[in-house]
Amino acid sequence: MTVETAGYPDSTRARLLETQDAFDSVAADYDGARGNNDLIQDMRREMWRWLDATFAPASRLIDLGCGTGLDAIRMAGRRNTSSGPDRPSELTSRSGIRTGRTCTG
Repeated sequence: MTVETAGYPDSTRARLLETQDAFDSVAADYDGARGNNDLIQDMRREMWRWLDATFAPASRLIDLGCGTGLDAIRMAGRRNTSSGPDRPSELTSRSGIRTGRTCTG
């Protein structure tokens, strides 16, 4: 998948494509040890604790840049209305494996 870069200056377009390439290169195992290591898991648990303490179940939340959808799925599991927009990429295609839907917008 390719990032839509129309309308961006050439330097910005190049950075967007480099960023997409970097994430796409690790998409297959992003939720495994490479992208979801102990530090990341600890940060995610802390973020979830904060979200749970801050927002009541059934809140409307958005996970900008949802990637593989782990956080958007977690939020939806707490009866929150969860939306996870991101640019189409190999990471967002991984969200579809879990949910039957991709996190794109």
